[in-house]
Formats: sequence, C-alpha cells, structure tokens
Amino acid sequence: FGAAKHFPQNSCYCLRKDVNDCDKDGLLELSHCLRQTGGAPVVLSWPYFMDADRRLRDDNMRLRGALPLTFDNYGTFLDIEPTTGAPLNAVKRMQLNVRIGHSEAIKQLNATRKGKDFLVPVLWVEQSGALDDKFAEMFKSQLINTKRAVTAVSVGLIVVGVLALVIAVYLVF
Repeated sequence: FGAAKHFPQNSCYCLRKDVNDCDKDGLLELSHCLRQTGGAPVVLSWPYFMDADRRLRDDNMRLRGALPLTFDNYGTFLDIEPTTGAPLNAVKRMQLNVRIGHSEAIKQLNATRKGKDFLVPVLWVEQSGALDDKFAEMFKSQLINTKRAVTAVSVGLIVVGVLALVIAVYLVF
C-alpha cells in the first residue's frame, strides 16, 4: 500500500499521468483491474485507512467508538513457529472503497467536499485461521519431546566420549 511517489516499484498501481500525484500511502487502486465493469473506481486499503496517509484518514473517516487504529485490531499478520516454520495463527484484513468525485449526472456529489474526490468504505473483510486446541497440544508435545530427546542424546554422547577419553588415558599411563 505504499504510494508510488515514495515506492517507485508500485508505480504500476498509479492511475495518474504523473507518478508524483500518487503521494498518499495506504491505498491500492484496482480500477485498471476491473475493465469488465468499465473501470469502476475501486480502491483497496487497510480497514479504517490504518497506516495510511493522515490526510487520507482525516478526509475520509469520522470514527466514533471504533477500536484504536493498531495493527492488532486492524492489521494483517501471520504467527509462525520458529523451529519448524509451521503457521500457528493468521489474520488478513482488507477494506474495499469506492472513489466518489465530481459528477455531471449527480449534482449533489459536487457539493459534498467542494468538488474533491473522497473514498467511501463499502466492504470490510477479515479472514482468520488458527490451530485448534487439540492440534496445538499435539504439535507442542511432539516438538518439546523431540527437543528433549535430542538434548538427552547429545548429553549422553558427550558423557560417553568423556568416559572413553578417561579410560584411554588410564590405559595408556
């Protein structure tokens, strides 16, 4: 969701003639992906424009009673067990917005924001998944038991090696 002005690798998502006009972080223009619908003005963002340019949030959202705009409340994350790389918990959150602007057909839109475009949130999506308790306990017990067995075998081999060294030194001298 980085603006093309700040992240040149995202310039393909900028629909403006000048990439410097795409200066607001937090949006992904999807209009060019929706050619079958006539290029509907659809824009993807984090929920409630979290981590977006402050001007974008101030211009488009007037929130009352919403949870604080933190990554835990509205972000996308993936918890991975570091030893095995297995995913333990995942949450993906997105917001679909429609860009509303000047319209000859609907005169009322022209008076809303002094002719400026603004975004209207249409759909908020959250997908999540986590290990159930039974599988989590099985995974945890197998992982811990395996680590304990490896540690026990390692310590045992070190003890055997030290004993063999002591016996060899005793037999030589």
